[in-house]
Amino acid sequence: MNNWKRKIEVWEYESQVFPKQKSINWSIKDSANDPYKTVHKDLEITFFQLLLSTAKSMLTKSYKYSTQVALFARSYSEVIQLLLDDKDGYLAFNYEFRDILKDFSKVTRHGEIAQGINYFYAKERLGAYAVYDFKDYAKRCGISKKCSGYTPDYVYCRSKDKAIGILESKGTMQATPTSFLTHGHEQCTNGENYLKNHGIVPAHSYVSAVSFGTTSRAIRRYSRIYISDPSNEFAYEDKNPMKSNLYEYSKLFYLAGKREITEKLMSGEKILESDLEFAGRFFVNNGLIIGAWDVRDAFTNKMVRLNLGLKPSLVDYLIGKNDDLEKYEHNSSEYQEEFSDGTFMIIES
Repeated sequence: MNNWKRKIEVWEYESQVFPKQKSINWSIKDSANDPYKTVHKDLEITFFQLLLSTAKSMLTKSYKYSTQVALFARSYSEVIQLLLDDKDGYLAFNYEFRDILKDFSKVTRHGEIAQGINYFYAKERLGAYAVYDFKDYAKRCGISKKCSGYTPDYVYCRSKDKAIGILESKGTMQATPTSFLTHGHEQCTNGENYLKNHGIVPAHSYVSAVSFGTTSRAIRRYSRIYISDPSNEFAYEDKNPMKSNLYEYSKLFYLAGKREITEKLMSGEKILESDLEFAGRFFVNNGLIIGAWDVRDAFTNKMVRLNLGLKPSLVDYLIGKNDDLEKYEHNSSEYQEEFSDGTFMIIES
């Protein structure tokens, strides 16, 4: 097992084209001359980033700690190792599994991994410091009335101005996911109107469809993210950024199997130094190991340990010694990675 890095293409389309798509008979094309398209810099993602993002995307819908959910999240390690491959440095679906999996299984796997990619996209490109399940966010804002119709997947809080945004996630093997983006826009519009009716105006409302390429030589296409962003002039500001930060860090403790700390952070409560006594003797590489996953290397069939940890200054923030979060640099190598949120992961064979 190693911490590989892959690229994904990113194409953005003007939002106004999608509601009109049926009437103007427009569809996504691989044309360089498409007037509705802007090509952005490729998104780079590592194995560790994809693994944690996929697991955390699932945890947005888990409102209290569950051992079964934590164990299920770890299973993505082998899924990602086996299903995903490299095509000229780009992320690709292993063509062999594409043929073996039944339609329902393929749709499920595409959707799960796309959720992780889009979760990572929200953090990496949209500047999100916290990502919530849409319905959970509405509850946290005290909205009791349910939203009728389909809703988007996520609400995220943006670092630069504390504004909130909406993100709908899609995943497919289709080369031109026009219908996915169109339906995603409908979901975002419905969710946006629902929040607006309760005084919450999202600054942005993204729909992101991951179109997976494969390792097949017959299909000359890389994995690609198609995004579209209708934005608003006025925006609702996150009322308690600290609580949102603590909620986001609760997910790592959830994955580390720490129930009490997870539930404290989920509720927006800082933890005590004594809460971390379980990890007191596990300082590694100038950081605190809070837990580990024992997972199988899908190719050697050997067990390896994935250690999850926190930088010391992040520990100080979580226990209330510091009020401000430090800005961290992202560093990755074959066997370890330091993330830009102050957490890290290390392979121990």
